[in-house]
Amino acid sequence: MLTLKKPFDVKKLNSVFLTSVNWCQHWFEYFPFPPINVLSMIENVLSEHDSALLAFYYDAGIKTDLYAWTLLEMAFSEVCNLI
Repeated sequence: MLTLKKPFDVKKLNSVFLTSVNWCQHWFEYFPFPPINVLSMIENVLSEHDSALLAFYYDAGIKTDLYAWTLLEMAFSEVCNLI
């Protein structure tokens, strides 16, 4: 039986699990490296919706694994820390 250490927001847990089911199916193909297919999708979404920010990232030499993968890692660690 699953017991929770402290109260949490079910919406956060649900969103992380739905993201993992729908977007992260092939993450372990790249383990221990970041999933390239997910990072490229995030980069494509960013280029479509905020091309100025993506141009800033390119000019500064910031790669997708730095700004996207760290956010994804933190999302999972925050939710998994609650269980």
